[in-house]
Amino acid sequence: MAGTHPSQEDELRETIARLTRRLAEAEAALDAARAGKTSGALRNERLEALGARASAIAHDLNNVFAPIMMAVSLLRPKVTDEKAMRVLTVLGENAERGAELVRQVLAIEPGAEGGRASAQAPRSRRRG
Repeated sequence: MAGTHPSQEDELRETIARLTRRLAEAEAALDAARAGKTSGALRNERLEALGARASAIAHDLNNVFAPIMMAVSLLRPKVTDEKAMRVLTVLGENAERGAELVRQVLAIEPGAEGGRASAQAPRSRRRG
């Protein structure tokens, strides 16, 4: 570098080298942040797809449990046999438990950050 002292030239070279390293580190950090954001976006897409699938399954299961519960309520007044009544009671309780699980799945809000609902079924109330 014309017109500068050797010590100033060395100092300028060191400064340029230091700034070049810092720029490279900043670019690497930016690239890493972009890559992380991309993987986060993919993760969000997968979670949304999973939520949509869970919702569809829950609706299908609801269509299974509703007629069972309806049949139990229609048959209950007509059943006189004690053993048949116990079977009907167990059937009704389990259908109700399944319907409660469906309600819990459907209660999970799409897009809720970190929010999770409990998916535990209520304890069975076995009689007998």
